[in-house]
Amino acid sequence: MAGLIVGLVTDTEGLPAVAQQRADLAEAGGVGADIRSLSARTQEDWHYGIASVLEDLGAGDTVLVTDLGAFGTRIDDVVERLAALVDRGVRFRSLNDGIDTGNDSAFGDAMVTLARAVQAGRDARTRAALRAYGGVHGATPPKARFVDEAAYLRVKSQD
Repeated sequence: MAGLIVGLVTDTEGLPAVAQQRADLAEAGGVGADIRSLSARTQEDWHYGIASVLEDLGAGDTVLVTDLGAFGTRIDDVVERLAALVDRGVRFRSLNDGIDTGNDSAFGDAMVTLARAVQAGRDARTRAALRAYGGVHGATPPKARFVDEAAYLRVKSQD
């Protein structure tokens, strides 16, 4: 039995109109495609919107987008999302970019490697900021120094 096919449509500048994205994804995904819309106005909206679409997908499922830009605006976010899908056995296809992790395992492997490098870099920056702050009286550093709470929590748990 084939897995779930989810098309992700995003209403954002730089991408085709929503109607065109829907038509392209329906054609590529066939009758069984479940096309979901995301209208993100902030980076946080985008993060949580994409996460909610992807959270229930697993091995054998497929995510379709018309353009890689639908998967995020920051390269590290895009890489981490792609790596997470690859790790879970979810196929990713970007129609206009010619990306298909189902046909190109090297691409998926590269995304996993890049995601690990991004995480290691975040962890290193977080450790450096903690050392610079000095952790006076067990307090946490000023919030402005830590925009990546996940890296902070990961580093603190390793200490």
